[in-house]
Amino acid sequence: MVLALSFLLTVAIEWPVLAWFSKLGFARTGWFCLCMNGATWGMAMGVLTLWPVPVPVVELAIILAEAALLRWFWEWSFRRAILGSLWMNLTSWLLGVPIVLFLTRLR
Repeated sequence: MVLALSFLLTVAIEWPVLAWFSKLGFARTGWFCLCMNGATWGMAMGVLTLWPVPVPVVELAIILAEAALLRWFWEWSFRRAILGSLWMNLTSWLLGVPIVLFLTRLR
């Protein structure tokens, strides 16, 4: 339950950031954000389940992978893709972690 909530929160937080940062709006960024997070989040959960990798290392890999996807799909410059990925992941980390912790304490 917590994992599903974490994924949904990640998409719900990162989608508006991507829509704003890209200036492409919600309609053009929704499916991309969902698919991008589905791929990177799923791989991160698999890695964390199978190997003792520190979370910051996994998060760095996610930022780089998402930047590569942003660069490829939207044809952004490397700098813009890294900044967009950093902005999305920092926002979801800073907002998502307290929300999940709060909701899990309510149970």
